[in-house]
Amino acid sequence: AHELDAPFCSAHGATIEKQGDLAGILAGLKPKTLFFIDEIHRLPIQAEELLYTAMEDFSIDIIIGQGPTARSISMPVAPFTLVGATTRLSKLSRPFLSRFGIQERLEFYDAKSLQQVILRSADIMRIGIDHEGAFALAMRARGTPRIANRLLNRVSDFALVLGAQKVSAELVNEALRRLDIDEHGLDRTDREFLRIIAEQ
Repeated sequence: AHELDAPFCSAHGATIEKQGDLAGILAGLKPKTLFFIDEIHRLPIQAEELLYTAMEDFSIDIIIGQGPTARSISMPVAPFTLVGATTRLSKLSRPFLSRFGIQERLEFYDAKSLQQVILRSADIMRIGIDHEGAFALAMRARGTPRIANRLLNRVSDFALVLGAQKVSAELVNEALRRLDIDEHGLDRTDREFLRIIAEQ
């Protein structure tokens, strides 16, 4: 992977509990930083509101002191680009969402792409797996690399116990059958949810 020309900063929405947490991050940004917030829908509303002026005017208003002596000061913030990721777009307030100039929806991975993800992960984790085994896993990963990597770890455990040198399609099928994961990548809980939805 090539290095970004611009500085990079990342945070998780759940770890930013109050305005002060976010103000500290924003104050430390270098010019042209790419600031990535994962699970951005988990930001508290006060933190969202602090980002309004930071995104539009590259400044933030902070309160100094308490009670009658408290005063508000405007602090400049280096120009930055904010990128937010969420699986729950509806949890972002309309005013906040409208401040993002570009909104993209990522699609699920196809099986061939996931096969490459699995082969790369297996190489990093030093798990022996053939192309057919990687594809068999990819077909059950529901288009999601996180699920693909989780299944790879589980199947690798089976291979270790069985003394298999490589994870094959046959071993994948047997391991996932024992884990009660069907050909669509659904486990018992997933199927129960779908049954309840269908019946209701």
